[in-house]
Amino acid sequence: GGHLNVRTNGLKMLDPMKNTASTWRFLYTTAVYEPFLTRDSDNNVQPCVCDYVLSEDQTDLKLWPREGYIFSRGYGQVEMADIVASWNRGNMYNTVKNNVFPNVISAEVEMDAELGHEVFHVKFNYTEKNIYYLATAKPWWPVMPAEICEKYAEEYISDQIEDVVGTGPYIVTDFKSGNYCTITKRDDFVPYDQGDLTGMAATKYGYMDTI
Repeated sequence: GGHLNVRTNGLKMLDPMKNTASTWRFLYTTAVYEPFLTRDSDNNVQPCVCDYVLSEDQTDLKLWPREGYIFSRGYGQVEMADIVASWNRGNMYNTVKNNVFPNVISAEVEMDAELGHEVFHVKFNYTEKNIYYLATAKPWWPVMPAEICEKYAEEYISDQIEDVVGTGPYIVTDFKSGNYCTITKRDDFVPYDQGDLTGMAATKYGYMDTI
């Protein structure tokens, strides 16, 4: 519990796709948002909001939402529509747009007979950057509710606190661009048990009441 004061460069907007560079922005994005996939301390790809199957040559990826991942602010459980919308919104962020989307052969929801459920099936031309941006310690490409992805399909979230909705243990409760940002531990957050995984793939907790 308690409150942690962190003094650093000001956070100018709340959209995680614009906040992955500096220390405070990294702290903010990983506390409020989470990506499709992540990494353990040995740099191995691990599940995060999604579970997955990735081919050995990293050209064939199947994603599906893990049961029990709940968005903040009453948006409910993460569903396939949120995964697809979050993927599509990545096309507005130049780093992802220029390094991943040109390599995509196809990306569509389909029933996987072997797995027995729907998957978001992405086929790539190989480049190491594909999985780097999808599975990283920093949420370059966060999972957000489809409703918000579609609302902000062509612009970044600046100061709409009620629209800052992720799956992490914190929510934004106060913000002034370039001046301060307060994040508060979610009352409804339930840590997703990651077993013995390490690094950013380990079970995530919200230790402080506010930061």
